[in-house]
Amino acid sequence: MSRKTLCLYAAAVSFLVLVFCTRSSFLYPMNNWDDANSYFTMGKSLFAGKVIYRDLFDQKGPWLYFLYGLASLVSRDTFAGVFLLEWILGIFDVLAICRILTLRLEKNTALLLSPIVLAVMFASRSFYWGGSAEEICMPAILWGLFLVLRYLFAREQQAKEERAPMDRRDIFLIGLLAGFVACVKFTVLGFFIGVALLILFTGKNLKQIITAGLTFLCGMVLPALPWLLYFGAHHALKDWYNAYIYTNVFVYSTFGAADKGESLFEKIYHLGKILYWQIRVNWLYFFFAGLGLLAFLVRKGSALLTRIAPLLLFVCTFVGIYIGGAEIPYYSLPLAAFTVLGFLSLRFSVPEKRMRPALIAALALTLLIGSFLSPNRYFRYMTEQELFLPRFAKEIKEGGIENPTLLNYHCLDCGLYTMADIDPTCYWFQSQTLPTIDVLKEQETFALTEGVDYIVARHFYPSSLKEQYEEIDRFHQMMGEMEYDYFLLKRR
Repeated sequence: MSRKTLCLYAAAVSFLVLVFCTRSSFLYPMNNWDDANSYFTMGKSLFAGKVIYRDLFDQKGPWLYFLYGLASLVSRDTFAGVFLLEWILGIFDVLAICRILTLRLEKNTALLLSPIVLAVMFASRSFYWGGSAEEICMPAILWGLFLVLRYLFAREQQAKEERAPMDRRDIFLIGLLAGFVACVKFTVLGFFIGVALLILFTGKNLKQIITAGLTFLCGMVLPALPWLLYFGAHHALKDWYNAYIYTNVFVYSTFGAADKGESLFEKIYHLGKILYWQIRVNWLYFFFAGLGLLAFLVRKGSALLTRIAPLLLFVCTFVGIYIGGAEIPYYSLPLAAFTVLGFLSLRFSVPEKRMRPALIAALALTLLIGSFLSPNRYFRYMTEQELFLPRFAKEIKEGGIENPTLLNYHCLDCGLYTMADIDPTCYWFQSQTLPTIDVLKEQETFALTEGVDYIVARHFYPSSLKEQYEEIDRFHQMMGEMEYDYFLLKRR
């Protein structure tokens, strides 16, 4: 198969999986995930000239908002561009999966298994509603895993005394991937910390170790340079640090966690409970990941480093994600990258003459997994009449106000900034759970002093707003097991 044909195949596979698994797809009425909508609002505002972190608050990395900003150029009031973004990233996922599988399997076998691997990963609970920062990081993790495994397998073919450290070009590429991830969501860096440990461990002397470390760091710094220049030029370096680093390390790391004063044993016990729960709710990809990790550990004739490396990477990834104590469904998606190891341990081949029916069967299985195992499947059948967003957006667009302003109160970005195509004017454009500041009070003060044309609130809104705002609509939203009351207020 030529490179062009392989890319077309990867594009078809990515589309087949994502069209069923992400709510950004046209099969769904919308992507109503608050996190994804907040990324979209931040990215859209970035491309509209606002300085993220200084003018608007959210706590993910700048490359995430930049990619979402690019998606907003396709459409400002739908997730069509986000689906395109997810599709392109999915292509890189498929290509990486295929390259990993060809390290030990025949090319035909790798082609058959690649779509199934992606479906198992993305039809999981941890894929969530689609468009997470973890999903954006997935190509970097998979390509990093490929470079590590390629090196380890090549190292095994060399005599023990002739084994060389990893090629500096590969080390630089891994550092580049790590730098990108650091500017999207740095809790995913656990995987690359594990890779860095492996790289340093393979150095034979201090000079090799220092050279490898500097090469890795040079690659890692590059993705941050544009943002250092951007925030420096806008005198917002401190805002970047406060929103992205300080908030995540010292504020959100304790969200949902046990007491800070817990002992080492208590911390390990807590992490063990999280792992147990993740295995239960993501049993399919954990089955293949566990199979792969075990297969590496018991491989006969394999070097010790090759046996333990995948487990080390898994542990570092897991600890990096959960060391802060929080547990939210989509956090565990990076662990799904290890699904490919289970398929790598399979041993079978398909004759060329049977390749076509085998490929049809593999794609059919991919379709079944993506369509019927995705936790989003129920949302495909909901209509716009069952959702508050289209109704509220229509009322705003037909409200007779040119370029209306909006405030999202008592919840993260519910999607109304997107569907009504509004750029936020308030720093706290959405409500955040921050113990260091009363965000709801800040929003209330802004609404009463600066003023906005509309307010969308979930569950309740303060009585003080009634003097300046009237309630023009309310909606009792039922979605799966969740129920919310939404209110739309308009300035008098």
